[in-house]
Amino acid sequence: MPKPRVAKLETATARRKLPVRKKPFYVTVSPGIALGYRRNIGGGSWSARCTGQGADWIKRIGLADDLEPADGKHVHLLAGNRHGAGAGAPSARRR
Repeated sequence: MPKPRVAKLETATARRKLPVRKKPFYVTVSPGIALGYRRNIGGGSWSARCTGQGADWIKRIGLADDLEPADGKHVHLLAGNRHGAGAGAPSARRR
């Protein structure tokens, strides 16, 4: 399955053009899982949202690579987050 492309979230330059707001900009990664980018006054942040199967949660992943290069630990790229956003989802569906 091809990865969803959202031009407004692909690069740091494109993300800096987004308006500052509390509600994240979301892109669906797979059914029930979305990756969100929240534009702040400084750098932005990434979050993962899981819905369905009785699990509704949002978890902050880390900072976006808007102001400093990505290190994979604290500062993240969009491509790396697409894989990581779904990593916690199966545990949320356990009862």
